[in-house]
Amino acid sequence: SSGINAEYGGEIEWSESESEESYTEEVPESSFQESDQTGDFLEKDVGTTVRLIDINLHATSHGLVPQNLLFLLQCLRCKTQAEVLVAPNSTKSIACARCSCELSCKLYKKLCVPGTASIACVDLVGCSVADLLLPRSQILSICTDCSTSTVLGLSSGANNETWCSSCGHKMIISFEGIKTVVINPPLASGKQRSKTKVAKGYTEGQPLPEKGACKHYKKSQRWFRFSCCGRLFPCDKCHDAQVPDCPLEQANRMVCGLCAKEQPVRSQCKYCHGEISGSLKSHHWEGGKGCRNKVRMSNNDSRKHKNSNLKTQSQKDKRVGQQKKKDGGSKDGMF
Repeated sequence: SSGINAEYGGEIEWSESESEESYTEEVPESSFQESDQTGDFLEKDVGTTVRLIDINLHATSHGLVPQNLLFLLQCLRCKTQAEVLVAPNSTKSIACARCSCELSCKLYKKLCVPGTASIACVDLVGCSVADLLLPRSQILSICTDCSTSTVLGLSSGANNETWCSSCGHKMIISFEGIKTVVINPPLASGKQRSKTKVAKGYTEGQPLPEKGACKHYKKSQRWFRFSCCGRLFPCDKCHDAQVPDCPLEQANRMVCGLCAKEQPVRSQCKYCHGEISGSLKSHHWEGGKGCRNKVRMSNNDSRKHKNSNLKTQSQKDKRVGQQKKKDGGSKDGMF
């Protein structure tokens, strides 16, 4: 079954240039046959385009070229997900494990440089791209000194270092995340444009489904990207349920459940500053930086009942203080 992770995946957007009429019109077997190409590289973005967010080559590489990409595909019919490893200019087809529909992916490579940031385009049949698992993919980096291509694995949010296999030149590549843009919807059976819109994994700036919570941790508001498989899951139990054969490793990246931005694992989002870990750092006011919920606030904190009708007031002044002297001085029967 598709399980908990049926809707988890990379960010997906729709191009405004795609009209509703294009869903029913007959199209060629491959939407790339009439595309402009220069050599092996595709010039313009078509189909489903994969981009790297805020890529920085640090003036050490001419660009990145895919050698083998591991995609997480999602069936358009039953939403079941499957991993597919595809080489450039080749087609990989598999059968959906749940509904047996054909899932086909044809990869066309692009030269990824700052400014364009597109690393590949894919032609899809019966499926959509849920995520790109870059830590388990192979990317070629082109050396600025000798133009030799060297294989490296990429991880978002960190400086990925490698050395040229020919001249030993050090290359540094960094990026903040992955974005998947749907320019032309994938093909369904019968070679027609799918009338079912591609399910969104998440969209930056909008909350995650259920704000990132799951049935195991209902107060946690984030998804974790596990380094063992490169996939997103709300917790380790969801990971074990979806990929039982994968050796669980600690996640070092997460996606905020409130703003859907990928970042290092932390209890507070560095972009929207929301508390997403499901636990409070303190039960005291601490000048406004601690707990601000009076229900959860410690009874020993003076702010808990401030300006509240539940706060008790001392009556000592009326018995022995200045107010008592104004009212008559002493109790009955005493001087």
